[in-house]
Amino acid sequence: MSLYKQFQQLGVDTAAIGFAAGSETGGYFCTPVGARVFGWAGVDGIHFCFVQGFGDMVFAVNPMNSPNEVHPLARSFKDFLRLVLVCGSTDALEQAHGWSQEQFEQFLRENPRTSEQDAVLQAISSGLSLAPMKDPFTYITTLEAEFDKSQLKYPKEYKEHNGVVPEPNVSEWKVYFSSGFSGGGRERAGREMAVRRQFIWGDELWLIPAVYSCGKGLVIDFCAQIAPERIRLFIEKWNLMDEVQIDGYTEEQREQMDAENPLNRLIDAQISFKEKNYASKNGYGTVWNPCLPENEHMDTDAKRLLEHYELDPAFGWVFWRMAFPLPRQRKAELRAFNVTLSQEPVAIPGPRFYSAEPGKTVTFIHPTSGVQHVLTIESCERQEAPQLFCQDREWELPTRFTAIQFTLSPDLPASAFFVTDCAKGDHPKRTLPEGKAPDGAASIGIIGGADGPTVISMLRVPSGGRSHSACSALRFEWADDVEWRMVFHEKQREDRTVEITLQD
Repeated sequence: MSLYKQFQQLGVDTAAIGFAAGSETGGYFCTPVGARVFGWAGVDGIHFCFVQGFGDMVFAVNPMNSPNEVHPLARSFKDFLRLVLVCGSTDALEQAHGWSQEQFEQFLRENPRTSEQDAVLQAISSGLSLAPMKDPFTYITTLEAEFDKSQLKYPKEYKEHNGVVPEPNVSEWKVYFSSGFSGGGRERAGREMAVRRQFIWGDELWLIPAVYSCGKGLVIDFCAQIAPERIRLFIEKWNLMDEVQIDGYTEEQREQMDAENPLNRLIDAQISFKEKNYASKNGYGTVWNPCLPENEHMDTDAKRLLEHYELDPAFGWVFWRMAFPLPRQRKAELRAFNVTLSQEPVAIPGPRFYSAEPGKTVTFIHPTSGVQHVLTIESCERQEAPQLFCQDREWELPTRFTAIQFTLSPDLPASAFFVTDCAKGDHPKRTLPEGKAPDGAASIGIIGGADGPTVISMLRVPSGGRSHSACSALRFEWADDVEWRMVFHEKQREDRTVEITLQD
């Protein structure tokens, strides 16, 4: 499971630390093509996003910062969260590219984090076991200097605003160890070795057309062929051409969409050579969707992959480029090896139920295995968060929640099943000094994790047997009853091991 998915499951409302939930489409003239927005600063249209073709690299988009509206902020979502943990919010991060280190540090001193921010940051740090980033200013400015912005693509409105659209470098086919589908900076391009390996994984044809020998290791391209009929049926079922409808989907519907999307193929891989395994260091993905209007599916990276490997553009294609660090000696000996592909588990929404007195049972059928399970409530208690979360003089925070303990028969691993509140928590109420006007809305995150609370450790674990636990959203008043929903995390296919022989 990706870290971003784990972060979503925490249910933390991150408005207080500078990236509130909102539309995933961006919609500004400078929002890069292929962007998936995950957070909004709440001022000046600033938003934070992933961009198709750049893996989980995080970009900041500021429409008011013409002509330099887009900046890389973190090489991964994990690094992004670690940067926020040390800076307290995204405010300094989004502006750091134009500051000196002294200005950066001065901003942090003059804008200390609030207790409301501390509560949200603690939820993230504890729930995902993350530590703050060391030397954030050097990290951000180094990434800014190394990243080739010409690889980003923009909508036609960008030309009207800035007079020119940066064109991607499409001159010569080169593959680099650290740069995904973009330029390699100072790196030397890898040497292409033909493989032309085809195999069936699940119900799809997969290709490994080539492997690239680079200074730091090996880069492998994986291509999955998707029938266009499957893509069209998916688009029609979920009415994906209607942007208004997309924004109106519930969290459960979005989980179901991700599970059914034929172009959603999140994978991991490792290579085996002389009885040793080598995991991938990074992975970058992009897709070719032939069912979209022509002006929308012309992803440059996907188009170049199609052309270079002579693939049929009438099909849908999922592309993954993965880099595998190898010792220099091992790389020199490499002529044949195995690649094992693993699908990342997807979230599958399950039944809803209301908590009740101990002894209540909920019978359900596992959506993948078909096995019948019984969930038995062991305890259901109203609790209050520790006063640690209530010390901000300017804010009154919701502190009341419902906690349940339950068992499963037969049991399921914590990573494969969890229970969460169907509703969102209450927003904090601001306690204003007389005559002081409010300066904006605020919110606080839900405290809870995949198998018990991630911040509050107040639940009593019954003796005997393995017990699961879950915490509801935080509220000012206890809910009369909490409606819970089950979420399953399952692979949709078994791992696939393929033998590879290199051809110079």
